[in-house]
Amino acid sequence: MKTHLIITIILLTSYCSHAQGRLWAKAVHILLLLSIAFYHKGYAQPYKSMFGSQFSEWHVLVGNFENPEWKYEVSKYEKDTQVNSVTYKKISYGKAGSGLFREVLDSGKVWYIPPCESKEHLYMDYSLKKGDIFDFNIYNGTIQQKTVDSVFYVDGRKYIRCLYTRAGEQIIFIEGIGCIWGIASHYNNYCASPLWEQKIRCVYQDGALLYSGANESCNPFTTSIAGNVHDTKFTITPNPASSILRISNVKGITAIKLTDIQGRTIRSYTKPIENIDVSMLASGMYLLQLQTSEGVYTHKFVKE
Repeated sequence: MKTHLIITIILLTSYCSHAQGRLWAKAVHILLLLSIAFYHKGYAQPYKSMFGSQFSEWHVLVGNFENPEWKYEVSKYEKDTQVNSVTYKKISYGKAGSGLFREVLDSGKVWYIPPCESKEHLYMDYSLKKGDIFDFNIYNGTIQQKTVDSVFYVDGRKYIRCLYTRAGEQIIFIEGIGCIWGIASHYNNYCASPLWEQKIRCVYQDGALLYSGANESCNPFTTSIAGNVHDTKFTITPNPASSILRISNVKGITAIKLTDIQGRTIRSYTKPIENIDVSMLASGMYLLQLQTSEGVYTHKFVKE
């Protein structure tokens, strides 16, 4: 559409230059440029919201480094509230209290006020591109700049992965969902002691399941094996992968399942196999579930 408008500008300007003179041509040129600006402003698609029209829930695993037991909690949207004449959405999230969120969907920015202060922080930015830098509040007010190393789409949602690892897994911002390490966990650590960790398992809006992690059924669980928490027994490389995904140690594995991010089975293996061919997969995020006598170890990986 933009190309067609530019061509129209050139043709009309040329015509008017000969027929009506330079002044009229200049006026037409300006009007058509304004039309392009109006077109892009009026038809630009905003990013997806984290909030439903009536109901929003984030089901998360919560733990900390002083107590390795992980527990299942639910974060909920409560109500809209005003701060300095600005509207925020209040979310309650268990031990860490509650926080206030403000979305600017046209720009893709999500702002956040932690429970322990009144200052607004940038929580997510959906407009980030590969190579961009994002500031993470690690803990006690410490800021670390991390690089975006991958951007991809799953089910129409933008995924932004950063070179920042928590409990063995890189942080990912998901458009309309949140950070996979819980609702504002990278800012709540500024307030919480001991250092709390969270991990989103499932997200619901208006009764519909929008996102699920490693747990297919979205039922509560607490074991580190089922939740892929601090899993160091198995390693898969490379990640991202383009053709072959390698499992470092297949000893003890009795079955393998490859699924999409929603838990839908793509391929199953009834015996251990070291090399998994993923070349046929579309670009995006997937799950590799390794069945053992101890339970199921689940790893996320990205297909380039």
